[in-house]
Amino acid sequence: MINTLFKSFLFLLSYLPLFVIFAINNFGNVLFLIFSVFSIVVFVGSLILFISAKKNAEEKFIKFEKVESQNVRLLDYIFVYILPFINMGGIKELISFAIIVFIVGNIYVKTDLIAINPILSLFGYSIYKVYFMDGSEKSMRSAWLISKSITEGMKVKEFSKDIYLGIGGKK
Repeated sequence: MINTLFKSFLFLLSYLPLFVIFAINNFGNVLFLIFSVFSIVVFVGSLILFISAKKNAEEKFIKFEKVESQNVRLLDYIFVYILPFINMGGIKELISFAIIVFIVGNIYVKTDLIAINPILSLFGYSIYKVYFMDGSEKSMRSAWLISKSITEGMKVKEFSKDIYLGIGGKK
């Protein structure tokens, strides 16, 4: 299962375009350097952690009872992309921005909303809310599924209790 560090990097990855926009808007000053370096670290760190989690996560087969596409929820990120067009002229604005990102990130990580990630969508992944019978508890469960395609039953990698990565194929 993935840990809080991985979830935090997934959250930061989801806001990578925002950091790039901030870097461009601050071209020629120290904020450009800060946002540029931060963007590179987030991208590389997230990529390494995602590949590692994908490789090391437990594999299992799940038969879905119900599947709901959640790609429309990617639009929830759009309101945040207005932030770069607010003046980031000094350290006060940078600290304020960091506080907002910290609070939103904390909420997303604790509620497993990190599965909804526009960057993963750019790489061809879709987000689904899936419902399935939990074999150990004999009850209906729901979880997020990040997958390039989906079938009624498929192999998945368990990233956390409520986040799975679809790897395709039947039993």
